[in-house]
Amino acid sequence: MRNWIQAELLAAGLDRRRAASIADASTGYVAAATAVAVARAVQELPEGPAWWDLQHRRVVVAVTAMQQGNPDEAYVLLGERLAPDAPDAWDSNWPEDKVWRVVEVPVGLGAGDRFLIGDGMGLRAEAEVSKRGGEGGVVIVAGSVRHGLDPWYEPALEHAERLAAESMD
Repeated sequence: MRNWIQAELLAAGLDRRRAASIADASTGYVAAATAVAVARAVQELPEGPAWWDLQHRRVVVAVTAMQQGNPDEAYVLLGERLAPDAPDAWDSNWPEDKVWRVVEVPVGLGAGDRFLIGDGMGLRAEAEVSKRGGEGGVVIVAGSVRHGLDPWYEPALEHAERLAAESMD
């Protein structure tokens, strides 16, 4: 698994020292898949591999956390960058009734209209304006929640699970 992670990070333009450090720290197949998804997503940014060396506080924190075995900060940061624009108006942990009470219906939308909302952490969901008891509110469309790194994370997770299973044999 370590070799796979390191190869992906090198392909994404990260220097050998930090790639080795992240590969060594990425224990477990979920952390491995997350690190690989981040590496693949970096290549889609306008700045590409130069992202690794940006001196923006959040980038430095994210890369340092990856070297300590926690790729989640980078996952969130890149997920938000690569997800479609949407207002940060929702928390994916909220129950349906809280979404109804808290998420505001955008001006000009009526029952049945849909719009995109985000959580500030890379998640996006399709929301629908609905009527309940004469009042308008918002519901999350079932099956619509996606993360900005899903296109890279899902295949990386499948590969990491295979590698983990093979190492158990």
